[in-house]
Amino acid sequence: MISDLLTAKPAWIADNHDAIQSLNRAWDDAVDFIHEHPSEGLEIVAAAVGRPLDEIKTAFTGLRLYTVEDNIAFLEGTFQATIVDIGEIMQAIHPEEIKVIPSAGDLLSLDDLHAVGR
Repeated sequence: MISDLLTAKPAWIADNHDAIQSLNRAWDDAVDFIHEHPSEGLEIVAAAVGRPLDEIKTAFTGLRLYTVEDNIAFLEGTFQATIVDIGEIMQAIHPEEIKVIPSAGDLLSLDDLHAVGR
């Protein structure tokens, strides 16, 4: 699995809920568009990244684009345990550097996703 993440420091998140929610809405609109109009959507992506359409079609083969609701379901589901599993592996490899394994709640801020969820 390859994933794209939006990351930010907690202080920035606290001061920028409108921007985060706007970005989440724009993402959701783009995902809806590409699901409803795949050929046109891929043409837009190809033009935006300056790559041939055939390359974009290949890159998108088998790709799953998550809507806001998909992200909420995933991030509230088994991914929470995966975060802890990854932390435990990292701690086992680097015990001198990783002293505490954070919980998913310490790392994920889902309020802005919920604010724009359908």
